[in-house]
Amino acid sequence: MKKIQLFCIPYAGGKADMFDSLRDCLRDDIRLVSVEYSGHGTRAKSEFYQSFDEMTDDVASIINGQLDENAEIALFGYSMGSVVAFELLRRKLLIKAPIYLFIASHEAPGEHWESMEYCKLGDREFADMLMSFGGFEKIDDRMLTNRFFRRMIFDPIRADYNLIGSYTLKDESAVDIPVTMLYSHKDVPTESALKWQNRFSHKAEFIMMGDNHFFIRELYPQVAEIINERLK
Repeated sequence: MKKIQLFCIPYAGGKADMFDSLRDCLRDDIRLVSVEYSGHGTRAKSEFYQSFDEMTDDVASIINGQLDENAEIALFGYSMGSVVAFELLRRKLLIKAPIYLFIASHEAPGEHWESMEYCKLGDREFADMLMSFGGFEKIDDRMLTNRFFRRMIFDPIRADYNLIGSYTLKDESAVDIPVTMLYSHKDVPTESALKWQNRFSHKAEFIMMGDNHFFIRELYPQVAEIINERLK
């Protein structure tokens, strides 16, 4: 059986290690490779991106630099990572064409996202929004003045939402790839999720799961099962 590299692209503010639990549940022939954004996680000393295109270009460079010539590749973008993965395909930035795309927890490109307005919020309101998503149980005012919390956690998320707020779809042409979209209806309403179909020439698969934006944290075995099945 031919090996498959599954390149995973995180949500806004996410680090590469967010996919570690998923890794252990995948088939032996699927090798998970996590992408680390500049300014995040192990690249915390690097500068944040200044544009969505810069982020997409950097992710393409990371993936192209780790390709195994003897393996097929697939992409899994989570939340903001879904749009990054889509842009990689739309702009044809990858040396090798992926055989499958998994996306999760984000509205379709070309639609107006409520998250585009979050960059305009003050720190307190932005923190409250993050808690409502289920990303944090508590962010108090003392945490917002803590340098370590801000630089390692809060500021990377804010920087990524600035990128989301600046995103525009520049090409209406459909991407030709099999795709599965995972979502929680409490996070992305079904009618919004289904609009991803407009971006693909293949008939997309839509799977509802979990009850918040970060369902992968608890449901990673189920997510892995879907990936294992689709990549047979």
